[in-house]
Amino acid sequence: ESTHYGDSPICCLPLPIDNAGKSALMPCCSKIVCNGCYYASKLHRHRENLQETCPFCRHPIPKNDEEAHKKLMKRIAANDPVAITQRGLNLMKRVEANDPIAMGQIGGLRQIKEDYVRAFEYWSNAAQLGN
Repeated sequence: ESTHYGDSPICCLPLPIDNAGKSALMPCCSKIVCNGCYYASKLHRHRENLQETCPFCRHPIPKNDEEAHKKLMKRIAANDPVAITQRGLNLMKRVEANDPIAMGQIGGLRQIKEDYVRAFEYWSNAAQLGN
């Protein structure tokens, strides 16, 4: 039976409820792919000596966090509810961790509070879009 995460778009098996470390969000297409599909794709690319690409859409995998962030923001601009939810989660993680980068910015505690408000806005928007 399917979970609230849905099914892996490649193998069509349900994604686990305890999703931590068992699947990956692809920033290029905002698809959550199970580790089995990701591993099979990686194995195929290694055998055929191919460039590392997304198992679902075949776009190149981002080389660093900055590139992944740009792709995620592009998906957010396209009103992708999964990307919007992920951005809210990222902001919330910064709030919960009292991120030193956020704390070091001008008005450190104010920045953390703003991240919390922005996270809530992203989640509200994602909910309105059906995620």
